[in-house]
Amino acid sequence: DSYKISVDKNESFYPWKEPQIFLSIHSPFVTINPLLEGIPLKTGYSYVIQVRLEEEYLLPDPYQTNCTDYEGEWLKNNMTGPWSQEMCRDACEWSNSSNPTVRMVQPEYSLPAFQEKYGRWNSTEKCMENCTANCVKLKYSYTVFERILGAVDGRFPREDGEISVQVSLAEPEVLVTTHLPLYDFGFLISHLGGLLAFWIGISVWALVGIIEKAVRKVMEWIQ
Repeated sequence: DSYKISVDKNESFYPWKEPQIFLSIHSPFVTINPLLEGIPLKTGYSYVIQVRLEEEYLLPDPYQTNCTDYEGEWLKNNMTGPWSQEMCRDACEWSNSSNPTVRMVQPEYSLPAFQEKYGRWNSTEKCMENCTANCVKLKYSYTVFERILGAVDGRFPREDGEISVQVSLAEPEVLVTTHLPLYDFGFLISHLGGLLAFWIGISVWALVGIIEKAVRKVMEWIQ
């Protein structure tokens, strides 16, 4: 996809700097701050961004990954609830900030006031302890190529403050990493079958040894 963005210099937060915008590519279930984690796009430049997608599937409880299938829980709860660990933490903070006991005016410096304040903090921390990592991790890595507008195609910006952005997939395939369960039903049957075969093998070997000894005793008695 290609985008042409026009930035008005009058809208710049920092008049002493060249106007720019910030672009971030992330999972739709995770919110980030583009000013902190985004890439700056400057006016008068053309950007080509190649994105690579990766997916990693972890095993839920009782495995040591200690992750949560947020999508599965969301479907079980009639499509309500958090979609990711970050959304779960945001819900804990929102629940605390929307508490009717929270006041905009600083309460009196009394023991009950401090107990109430720290009690809310502790409840938020306990709530966040239940926000485990996602069992499905979506990873977005990208490479950015920056050029001056017109350096390649000879097309210069029609107006001041123009930015050209082209976003594409570097590879159409999605790299998927999965972890197979170690103690599933198939593994258990295979393990029991191996033990049974081993036991039968020992039993047959012992039976052959007993018969061989009996035949030798009979032959010695006949002689």
